Amino acid sequence: MAYHGENACRCWINFNGSGTIGIRDSYNVSSISDNGTGNYSINFSSNMDNTNYCVTGTCTYLIGTVPRFRILSGYNWSTSYVQVITGYTDTSGADHQVVGVTVYN
Repeated sequence: MAYHGENACRCWINFNGSGTIGIRDSYNVSSISDNGTGNYSINFSSNMDNTNYCVTGTCTYLIGTVPRFRILSGYNWSTSYVQVITGYTDTSGADHQVVGVTVYN
């Protein structure tokens, strides 16, 4: 995989996480898996160099609610995928129509 600099964005995705999930656009993503409400695995086309990468993300929300994007705790990050959860301010996961994730390695 060609990229420039040590801290280059190695992966990004914009997807519909509500109903039937679907990738709108992406870079270095082979597929996405729906693991349950607001819980997704993003599979990389080319593996990360190691598991010491940084993941950021965002999601849309309904009026009157506050979104939350988080990395699933308690699971190991992999060089071939990352698992993320979207939700609201409470502890429950929730599907969102627009989810964006970036990975830096």
